[in-house]
Amino acid sequence: MDTPSPSAEVRGPSGDAFDLLAIPPAFGLDLAELSERHRALSLSLHPDRFAGQSAAVRRAALQKAVAVNEAHRTLRDPVSRAELLAARLGLAAPAGPESLEFLEHVMELREALAEASQARDEARLVGLIQGTEAERDRASAALVVLLDGLVSGGHPEAMNSPTSAVFEQIARLRYAARFLEAARAELDDLS
Repeated sequence: MDTPSPSAEVRGPSGDAFDLLAIPPAFGLDLAELSERHRALSLSLHPDRFAGQSAAVRRAALQKAVAVNEAHRTLRDPVSRAELLAARLGLAAPAGPESLEFLEHVMELREALAEASQARDEARLVGLIQGTEAERDRASAALVVLLDGLVSGGHPEAMNSPTSAVFEQIARLRYAARFLEAARAELDDLS
């Protein structure tokens, strides 16, 4: 078996998940390309490839494999990916809570979920899920414009108030993920 060079496989770019996976930083990244890059790196770091190497090289390969897996998880998750990009751009999360309008919307959705669940109203639960999926998709589309515009040198729509706009959409994305998980669990309980 041909063993890889420790410098070629184990060492490599340091930095965040984008750097580790050698993926250009973007919110709207190609998930198939991400998975392919992860697979290729995982194969190159497989323990069998380092069986004849020293304990230090095997340990370094294992540590890098763990880091590659964590980087993949980070970039696959839209909220984590958005937060990482915001950090790369030097955007700091606002200290205060989300807008009052958004918080009211969250409360209304939670109440609607509780009512639909209590009434065992499957159609209402499906409607809440579909509506929240649409909200999640709108937040994702807004983050593509905002974050990818900033990464590429500044998109006019992104430059007016990038920090608040970015973190508002991240909050919407985060909430949608949590709400969808809860609503789908309620729907599963009805089955």
